[in-house]
Amino acid sequence: MISDYISLSVSSFRARKLRAGLTLLGVIIGVALLVTLVSLGQGLRGSITAQFQTLGTDKVFVYPGSNIFSVFSGGGIFTEYELGLVKKTAGVKLAAAMIQKLGRVKSDNEVKYTWVSGIPLDESRDAFKSVHNMDVVSGRDLKNGDKEKAVIGISLTKDKIVFTKGLAAGSKIMIEGVPFDVVGTLGSMGNPDDDSQVMIPLETAKALFNAEDAYSFILAQVQPGVSPAKSAEAIKKKLRSYRDLEEGDENFSVQTMDDMLASFDTILAVVEAVVIGLAMISLIVGAIGIMNSMYTSILERTRQIGVMKAIGAKNSDIALIFIIESGVLGLVGGIIGIAAGFGIAKLIEMGAHMAGVGMFNVYLQWWLPAGAMAFSLLIGILSGLLPALQAAKLKPVDALRYE
Repeated sequence: MISDYISLSVSSFRARKLRAGLTLLGVIIGVALLVTLVSLGQGLRGSITAQFQTLGTDKVFVYPGSNIFSVFSGGGIFTEYELGLVKKTAGVKLAAAMIQKLGRVKSDNEVKYTWVSGIPLDESRDAFKSVHNMDVVSGRDLKNGDKEKAVIGISLTKDKIVFTKGLAAGSKIMIEGVPFDVVGTLGSMGNPDDDSQVMIPLETAKALFNAEDAYSFILAQVQPGVSPAKSAEAIKKKLRSYRDLEEGDENFSVQTMDDMLASFDTILAVVEAVVIGLAMISLIVGAIGIMNSMYTSILERTRQIGVMKAIGAKNSDIALIFIIESGVLGLVGGIIGIAAGFGIAKLIEMGAHMAGVGMFNVYLQWWLPAGAMAFSLLIGILSGLLPALQAAKLKPVDALRYE
């Protein structure tokens, strides 16, 4: 009997294709939005977690301001003395500082603004190498004694990404009006900002940007067996004491790898919550559309309902027909939305990879499509309850007289 009701529902959709399609639209959009962004969010979380695991847990990051983004906004500096405090902290194996500024870079007659990073050339550079992929794929790396030499990110080597004509080892560029020789190029580092940066010796960057005592951030590596969290707390206490700040009033941030991963998880959780909220709004609109469509369908089929009741159909049979019909609408919308959402997510993944952003990967766990289908079916059934009850209450005589 249920199969007969489903066949009846399908026949009704075929007779009213346009209305059925428009009714499904809200559910399709909501489910597609949910699947697209949650699958990308899960993939991003997995990529970040995997990257952090490969970096190890023995690093401590010291940033000006309240978070890592202060580095890019110029939100504060660290002095040479503060770098020394970090180096002398118990449990710290080595510490290194970097200068990172948005610089004016000229190639031929073309000028672009991109990140210029001043990196140390002594043994402390190993700390940065363990965090960032600084593998030179062409030419050579920076070395002690280099001054106006530069190593460039992979995006600068490609045509029409940063410069119209890509650069290579041996190219000549101007940074803030000072001539530099490009001695090497880096492999992909995984994000556009890093891949379009120019790396120069730290001492050269100090002179170039008039930053003799102004580091952008500090990276510390703790000794084997030492807790990064304890070292981070010790660094925080030293800097707070030196800057004469009360606990909670810090104008800097000290984070371990675990802290940073937790921060990313929090951000992603907030984004996912917003996405789910937007998807719910769309699904509610879809539910209202299904309800409206069912009321219209009942009006159009009032005489048919009267005939079915006249030949013995029970109220429960009539209600079940319309509940199944609305449930099928929701389920079909959910299935189409899942397929559309997965397709959109894969397109975004492909576009991100082509743009050099390797962290956007689609990760579709089984519970996402299963939950989306179940919820779509539930939305459809709930949307059809009131119209189904109205149809069930129709009296056969009144229904047969309806024009």
